[in-house]
Amino acid sequence: MYTDEMASEAPSVLRCALLIAQAEYPDLDMASCDADLDTLAELVEGELSPRGERYPLKVLRAISDVLYEQVGFCGNAGNYYEPDNSYINRVLERHTGIPISLALVYMEVAARVGLPMVAVNIPAHLMLRPQRADLHVLVDAFKGGELCYLEDAQEVLSDITGLDVRLDPVFVTSNEGMSASAFLLRMLSNLKQIYTAERDLERSLRIIRFMRATDPVSSDQVRDEGLCLYALGRLPESSALLGQYLGMAPKAEDAERVVALMARMAMMARPLPDES
Repeated sequence: MYTDEMASEAPSVLRCALLIAQAEYPDLDMASCDADLDTLAELVEGELSPRGERYPLKVLRAISDVLYEQVGFCGNAGNYYEPDNSYINRVLERHTGIPISLALVYMEVAARVGLPMVAVNIPAHLMLRPQRADLHVLVDAFKGGELCYLEDAQEVLSDITGLDVRLDPVFVTSNEGMSASAFLLRMLSNLKQIYTAERDLERSLRIIRFMRATDPVSSDQVRDEGLCLYALGRLPESSALLGQYLGMAPKAEDAERVVALMARMAMMARPLPDES
């Protein structure tokens, strides 16, 4: 289902995020999650004047007030690397998450009240912006829906990175935003990093396979699946994928190490000599 959605002309980020979550939570009710977002949008509608008389900044402030002040969504700064921060069903249940998952909630609610938004792929900290050429403002979904201008965003990123960050104005003027695949890869990368650090190989493998379905031409994900399978002791599958990786990226920096690993697996697969 996930692969089919990604192959469609306009993949739904929400549906893909729910499918990713459903692999961890098989009993997840997608319709219920969608209804939760509808309810949030209805609360926002209750704060707004009729659609023909709305100003975008007022809509943004109403969304932020409902999500963060009334309902209690917040960034999970105290336990940032908890996997549930990246599973959208759990974000909706617990009202907490990380920048990318809270951004998805914010975007979905905004779309329902008539203000489409796009994700802005700023290094180190994902933000949102209204899909309007006349409104050069960013929204920080992790920090209570705070509205930021370019200078504010530079200050936030400087605080996060410890560097003097200067952003290209295109971050607040472009209406394109991140593609569905880029957004999902960033979400999946968070989970991959967490499960790899925890040495949770089965979950790492599952996430890598989602990443391959999201970006089928990525040689790195083919390699990483092969390495994960090697760690799981599934040598024939590992060797096949690592061979595929070398075919895709024969001049990769790690090609020699991969060849050596494949040779080691070939030796491990040889039958022991009969000593009788």
